[in-house]
Amino acid sequence: MAGEVRNCKRCGKLFMCAGTPVCPECLVKEEEQYRVVKRYLDGHPGTGVQETSDETKVPVDVVVEFLRQGLLVTGAGPLSQLTCIVCKKPITKGRLCARCEAALGSGAATDRKPGQSRMYTMESIGKKNS
Repeated sequence: MAGEVRNCKRCGKLFMCAGTPVCPECLVKEEEQYRVVKRYLDGHPGTGVQETSDETKVPVDVVVEFLRQGLLVTGAGPLSQLTCIVCKKPITKGRLCARCEAALGSGAATDRKPGQSRMYTMESIGKKNS
């Protein structure tokens, strides 16, 4: 079977999933929303998430998701709505700050036998980086 039946993350409609969490109709809509936001930001660099949403009529959560996917980059600071999912510090793209990403990536130490590695929870990495 090429895919599995799932509910669309956006509209809830059942669809045959082929790797994306949204149905084909919502994917087309997301691609158009991305083009609108990108066009706006090309003409208004440095605009915040809320103003971008207000001016483009693309919902804030969709703009934030574009940031989390790394499709857009914002300046980190008090106006940034994008924060690391572990330590909650402002970030410019993705889901993790560089420090937490490095901490999660360093899970396999060199003094372990092949095939052995440690696993960490987001909370333990957050405590370690605090």
